Amino acid sequence: MKKNISAKMTALICVAVLSLSTLLTGCGSSRIPAGYYELSCVEEGDTTVKSKHLDDYGLDNSCLVVDGTGEAVFVMMLSTYEGTVNKGKKVIETDFGDIGYSVDGDDVILADENITLTFTRSE
Repeated sequence: MKKNISAKMTALICVAVLSLSTLLTGCGSSRIPAGYYELSCVEEGDTTVKSKHLDDYGLDNSCLVVDGTGEAVFVMMLSTYEGTVNKGKKVIETDFGDIGYSVDGDDVILADENITLTFTRSE
């Protein structure tokens, strides 16, 4: 069963990162503070995978880095993607489409109707 969930989670995460266009934005700030954020939680349907189990799915080194100018870099499953934060639209603009986000305290949340990725600011 774990193998089926792993394959499904992997496919959904790739789809989410490469084609998030249906946006779900929540309350919170429209600005992502500059910093380094580690993937801390992935939610898909009734399945939730938190930080200590992300390595079971090949996601243990996934992160989001945002600099002071609004440039963003994602690392997911050892692939790197670049984007620009557009706080007016609450999206990160990338070559493969816009990714909606919300900010809740130290968390940056990326979500569509299938999957939610939570990145937590790291010290």
